[in-house]
Amino acid sequence: MLPGPVSLTPIQHWFFEQHNPQPDYWNHVVVLAIRHGVSADHLVQALQALLEHHQALRLRFGHADGEWLQELPAGLPAFTPLRIDLQGLDANLQEQRMAQVERQLHAQISLSDGTLFAAAVIARGPLRRDALMLVAHHLVVDAVSWLIIADDLELACRQLEQAQALRLPHTPTSFRDWSDALRQQSIREEAEAQRSYWIKQLTPPPAPSAAAVSQHASAELVSVALTSAETAQLLDDLPRRYRMQPHEILTAALALTLASHFSSSRVRIDIERHGRSGLSSAADVSRTVGWFTAIHPLCMELEITAPLAETLRTLKEQLRAVPAEGIGYGILQYLSGRPLVESGPWGGVLFNYLGQSQRGAGEDARFEFERPLALARAPAAPRCYNWEINARIENALLVIDWGYSSTHDSSATVGKVAALLLENLRAIIAAAQGIESRADSASDFPLAGLNQDGLDKLSALLKKS
Repeated sequence: MLPGPVSLTPIQHWFFEQHNPQPDYWNHVVVLAIRHGVSADHLVQALQALLEHHQALRLRFGHADGEWLQELPAGLPAFTPLRIDLQGLDANLQEQRMAQVERQLHAQISLSDGTLFAAAVIARGPLRRDALMLVAHHLVVDAVSWLIIADDLELACRQLEQAQALRLPHTPTSFRDWSDALRQQSIREEAEAQRSYWIKQLTPPPAPSAAAVSQHASAELVSVALTSAETAQLLDDLPRRYRMQPHEILTAALALTLASHFSSSRVRIDIERHGRSGLSSAADVSRTVGWFTAIHPLCMELEITAPLAETLRTLKEQLRAVPAEGIGYGILQYLSGRPLVESGPWGGVLFNYLGQSQRGAGEDARFEFERPLALARAPAAPRCYNWEINARIENALLVIDWGYSSTHDSSATVGKVAALLLENLRAIIAAAQGIESRADSASDFPLAGLNQDGLDKLSALLKKS
């Protein structure tokens, strides 16, 4: 890949418009347990191969004339993983030292120097697996990227152990090609046709939606979870009965929760998606490392007193009305030259469903995710949302983390709303048991050209026949 400038993507523009006083410190942290004997030398060679193969890990950022720019430099940045020996220390001391190692890796990250990926190989002794700690700036990775990185590490180490040439799988669409694709005339025209839809989504609902100004230093977390049985119903049973995907069910339950909490029939949620689809072009980023996230606002209207099944069907139709999985919002806001709002989205609530973001390791796998993916931010970093809600499947449980600022909310208040979300999810699960047939809606049959009234009449006729 030739060196040179790489256009910023919408989510990268979003990051820089926050005017973070410490932009170097907004990093993903991953810890991989080394399950089988992998030599430290092979690990270093494999990591070097990753750096060479994935161009996003080599990006460099600069600031000129009031604008942030990114480029792919010629050559490779200096890369020397730390080698840490914690053998002989008990588990508590090892954890303390690992926290210190993480701080060392954060300190290495520099947008201007092009050091956006750092690593430490950690020996922990015979009673505990060795570990590989990886830190990367969020500008160049997302949750999907870590699955790609883990797969490539596995393959590279296997090739080295078998004395084979290092050869990682082809990346069909590079990060630069994806960024360029977002600027194609046809893509911009598709997004422009959505402008009126997105303007409607930005209309402030009666419930407060503007984010209160706070810093990450005030960030606190409330976590709640469904049981394993309830989680299994969410993933397997409810999609069949309601014809809704888990992320649709969760978003609908959250809308119900916020409507009840704010006593409003209209709520706004800013939705965070993986952003790797939605383009009509032939781009294939299934093997591309980079930050592809798409954030878009969504205003949902519901009748709180309506029957639950009817409310779910109404919310499902509103969720499926989002064009192109929301990617057009960022294109209009940051790439069209005619932004929808002065800055944004900046809202009261951000919701992201990660799903099963970390795969289990096979018997022969050399690496296993030791802890959930973490995002580390500088204490002075601005918080863009009052509530940042992240849901994921972990150890067969749906876990929902509610991030909030202690400056503006109490743990009791947030805990009450989080508990209400679980109540609504359990009500949806319970109601599904009384559904004798699938809860179909018009969006379930996009090729039929029917509205909901037409579908209901057709269903009634079929039942009589």
